[in-house]
Amino acid sequence: MGITKRYLSILLTLVFIITFVGTACAPSQSPVSEAPEKTIKIGLQLCLTGPIACNGMPVTTGILDYLRYVNDDLGGIKYKYPVTGEMDYVKMELM
Repeated sequence: MGITKRYLSILLTLVFIITFVGTACAPSQSPVSEAPEKTIKIGLQLCLTGPIACNGMPVTTGILDYLRYVNDDLGGIKYKYPVTGEMDYVKMELM
């Protein structure tokens, strides 16, 4: 029984050392991108549950695919900032 406790204490010590070294070697901050991505938050009411969900699922899938296409392939939607009047492309973030 004494040998089992000895091996357990050695194992716990090794786990502690590996954990300590792993956290010490981890980067302190994530790399900062050059320019923050501009997003606009939108909300959708989608039919995902209830008795109408089986009929609304193709529409829901189509809407989400289209939003993904606009964000990834087109680079977002054209947006005019109300204060400055500047035109830019912004990505849509689904709430």
